[in-house]
Amino acid sequence: MLYTDGVTEAVRTDQQLYGEQRLLNFLNKTTIKDPEKLCNAIIDEVHNFVNGNEQSDDITVNVLSFNGAVKHYEIDVEGRVENLETVIDQLDKVLEENKQTPKMITNMNIVAEELFVNIASYGYKDMDVGRAIIHVDINDTQVNLTFFDRGHRFNPLAKEDPDITLPAKERQIGGLGVFMVKKIMDRLHYSYQNRLNILNLTKYIEEDKKHGN
Repeated sequence: MLYTDGVTEAVRTDQQLYGEQRLLNFLNKTTIKDPEKLCNAIIDEVHNFVNGNEQSDDITVNVLSFNGAVKHYEIDVEGRVENLETVIDQLDKVLEENKQTPKMITNMNIVAEELFVNIASYGYKDMDVGRAIIHVDINDTQVNLTFFDRGHRFNPLAKEDPDITLPAKERQIGGLGVFMVKKIMDRLHYSYQNRLNILNLTKYIEEDKKHGN
């Protein structure tokens, strides 16, 4: 964890500094392991400490984590719905080879099916069919899936979540698949680079085991 002195020298109205020891105590006690969430938690901790006092210096926090050696795999198929079985078979083989739990395998299958079918059914609609490439990266703590396609530019994460509190007949059609993906995965990020849709998703292995899966 790297930080500027705006963290430890944050001061309250009584002139008491946040200090290195308080920061060390917080880091030793927290159970947060996700770097982004830990950065936000540290900044929140400092803001709570100063209790509204004016910020006296810049606050920058950088958290790095090493998750073990990464095993990389690639699934590369033409973006057609009939290739879904090939995608799932190859994904299952990778996950089983890396001794993932049945629950993890089922969840990754749900995610892969939803996103691949979206690419095949809508991404390449009214245009020449291109490739759908899935990178699978696994280490000791997480499974990472990255989907690449050159179909129509589309960010599935931007779609508004359905209101699942409504009766089924009152809900709008569609949207549940992506909603399930959001619920299953721990981190999601979409970008569009060089006419390429890139959707990156992460599932933490520890969270999967924590829930008895």
